[in-house]
Amino acid sequence: AVFEQIHANLKRWFTDVPVHLIQENRAQIGKGERSGEDQIQLGRRNFLRFAGAKVAHGASKWLVDAAPEQDEATSQRFIFPSDGSSSRPSAYQELLAERAESLPWRDHQLPWRSLVFSDACNACLTCAQRCPTGALVPKETKSTISILFRLRQCTDCGLCGHLCPESAISCASVASSEELRAPAHRVMHRSLRQCAGCARSFVPGPDSGELCTTCQNELDVANDWKTMLIDSS
Repeated sequence: AVFEQIHANLKRWFTDVPVHLIQENRAQIGKGERSGEDQIQLGRRNFLRFAGAKVAHGASKWLVDAAPEQDEATSQRFIFPSDGSSSRPSAYQELLAERAESLPWRDHQLPWRSLVFSDACNACLTCAQRCPTGALVPKETKSTISILFRLRQCTDCGLCGHLCPESAISCASVASSEELRAPAHRVMHRSLRQCAGCARSFVPGPDSGELCTTCQNELDVANDWKTMLIDSS
């Protein structure tokens, strides 16, 4: 209902009816003279429509034109919540996704990119917890941990890839609008194991035993101390 209201407001504000401009005949005005009547006359409503059209035209360049990837990497700056505040979806992304098929995208390439997680992901959930639009959603149970991805809410800001400590996130092009309409899908899934030492759940690695990394490190330190004491006695 919110998106329908936004769409209705946009349609009401940025109507397709052309703006009527009234301009005085300059031939009737003496050379060098200026008057309020020789300027373009716009009513308040038409002025708003005219200004809105200019804004929409400028915004369309952001939707169609894309900067080179190397320029994006050097010029992009991120602002994301550091206080644990919840993410907020971008309403315009939902509107664009709903009308993706009818919009004239350059080279018929949709300006959305899907995310791919490699096996290098350590399931730290930093990407999902910091996602500014909620496109990445962390899910955790007693025995599993996973991340869901909502393509239509992703703004391709690249924050997740920059934050990933393992560089495990890559992008893939979106072939059709059907992918936009698809529900959230799982991009990462790991099984959890309960630590025999602290009883906390952890993601086991290929060489993991019954202890989490912290408990295993503590055990290794304790064993080193025991070995040192035995050797020195």
